[in-house]
Amino acid sequence: MKFYSLLFQLSKISAKTSLSETTGESGMISALMSDPKKLFSVLAIYAAAAIIGYLAGGFSLSYILARRRGFDIRKTGTKNAGASNAAVTMGWKIGVLVGACDIFKGFAAVLAVRLICRSAFPALASELSVIGVVTGIFCVIGHMHPMYLRFRGGKGFATYLGMILGIDWKFFLIVGVLIILVSLLSDYIVMGTMVTMVSFPVYNILWKKSAVAAIVTATLSLYIIYRHRKNLDDILHGRERRISGLYKKKKE
Repeated sequence: MKFYSLLFQLSKISAKTSLSETTGESGMISALMSDPKKLFSVLAIYAAAAIIGYLAGGFSLSYILARRRGFDIRKTGTKNAGASNAAVTMGWKIGVLVGACDIFKGFAAVLAVRLICRSAFPALASELSVIGVVTGIFCVIGHMHPMYLRFRGGKGFATYLGMILGIDWKFFLIVGVLIILVSLLSDYIVMGTMVTMVSFPVYNILWKKSAVAAIVTATLSLYIIYRHRKNLDDILHGRERRISGLYKKKKE
């Protein structure tokens, strides 16, 4: 009962003053700082969004499927619980299934939180994009560092894509085309990942006009790039698998 009472109070407080009435992020921050109750309500909503995102991201289909086959995917192949390693250790069909699941959980978490906020807290309508970004970021973090797997998960790329899909499906399609083009032109799949990591922060600053969203997504992007450092090092030293090489191998 206390939880539902808190939600009711939050909705009442949020409804009193719409954040959309403020002009820009600086105006929003000023409005929040001048109203402690409103500040608390917004922080509580953001915290709830982060928790939902993290818990959703912690679901690891690759780990579950690998365990059913008698091994720990984090100790085999590329030693991470992601779609690419699932393809290496369990076949490309399983890899596609895991990739789709990882994208879906990022998309579903962002969409669910945005729909809940839109209906329960209409005063936050202007903040749905940032709330979606917060949810998505913590979903990616949950995928990379799930607490029930001792914080050892995947590299985060597929779930990052799911976050983009949940926020703007049109931009997701643009990113998808860019990934395919860059990967084919460079002959390396990981280069498509790098394009995604750069493009979404740029999208947030140029199209969404949100410095906050741009900074937090850029920070997450840099961390995901760091987690792909071995792939980048392998490209520099000629060890990374080329797309053309995989195709030739399949033909043989």
